[in-house]
Amino acid sequence: MDGSPYWEPNGLNFLIGMPGSGKTMLAWALYVEPVLMILDAYRKAYEQSLPVKCKEIIINNKNENIINKFEEVFSEILHNAGFRNYVELHNKSMVKVCVEGSQVYDGLRNIGYDPGSVDYACLVNVNGSIGVELILRSGRLETLTLDQAKGLIPGLTMWVSAIVAWPHGLRELLYSITLKQIEKLHELVSKWPRESECPLLRPISILLKTRIPPIAHEEYNISGELELSEGIPIETHLEQGREETLLKLSLGELSMFILKSSKALVKALYEEYSVRPLVLIDDGFDGIPSKYSGFLIETLSEALKYSAIIITTYRPEAIIRNPQDERAKDFIEKYVTTYIATYQLEELTRYAKHGINHRLELISAGRLDDETRNMVYDEF
Repeated sequence: MDGSPYWEPNGLNFLIGMPGSGKTMLAWALYVEPVLMILDAYRKAYEQSLPVKCKEIIINNKNENIINKFEEVFSEILHNAGFRNYVELHNKSMVKVCVEGSQVYDGLRNIGYDPGSVDYACLVNVNGSIGVELILRSGRLETLTLDQAKGLIPGLTMWVSAIVAWPHGLRELLYSITLKQIEKLHELVSKWPRESECPLLRPISILLKTRIPPIAHEEYNISGELELSEGIPIETHLEQGREETLLKLSLGELSMFILKSSKALVKALYEEYSVRPLVLIDDGFDGIPSKYSGFLIETLSEALKYSAIIITTYRPEAIIRNPQDERAKDFIEKYVTTYIATYQLEELTRYAKHGINHRLELISAGRLDDETRNMVYDEF
């Protein structure tokens, strides 16, 4: 927006748009694209050179390819969450995830670059083709093949893995997930090889924690296997003589559990891997009454110690119980750094100490006429 090659979403960022403007699609993109980019990068850069213990995982006494097994379970999550056409969209996407050069210092040295000369290292998808770009301090852009960037990929993909997203459809999945599906996810997580045996697996292990719903079932505790202190409780009950799963939480309660489990996740990632995750929660305040604004402030304040957060919402006023709420005012002044919105700014901007940093109107490209759409594409 200001000529820089990135938007760096520090603090808490509200993404607000009318229905159909693209909020949920952005959440799906941040959920799906990092996984596909990383799996493609690993498959092309390492498939022939990974040690056997990094290549295979034992499931049901059979050796299974780690990348293929993760992709299979990830595809099942997407399918059951109603997002089935992700491969087609991935093959049409142009996505660039950039990491500061100082965060991948060793990786840059491994491939022969002076880390001080590199502003950003980027994992890039152009129409399904994965590569690496370096944005140099001089302003020059260098494009590397995955083979050239092999020594950089583990560190770079670890940061890309730490993008956490909760699309609306993933929340809906928890109301309909079956016991068989929970058992399958639990089986994969519980048998995953330890990172100490193969450090190259760290980004894939982070993907497990950031992409598999942290379900806390009495028999199949996925949250516990992921070593997370907060999970989403799903129980088993008898339905016409058969065991079925049941999420007893209301929409508001589930929204609060997602916020709590996200807080636990970002703390774990920060403490274990020294990365600061980026979290996007779609419709993050769904069903949460304004009387729980104190809970929102407390939970988000804790999570923001370890991460940057984007909240899509149609009701940002949920965090402000009344205009005289000093706690909300202090929280917004301290943490809310960016407003990307098309409407409903008033409740937040009255507390904004330094005004609006950025304002971007979020519009579905399908609603633009051909001339305007072409003009936007030409700008990019």
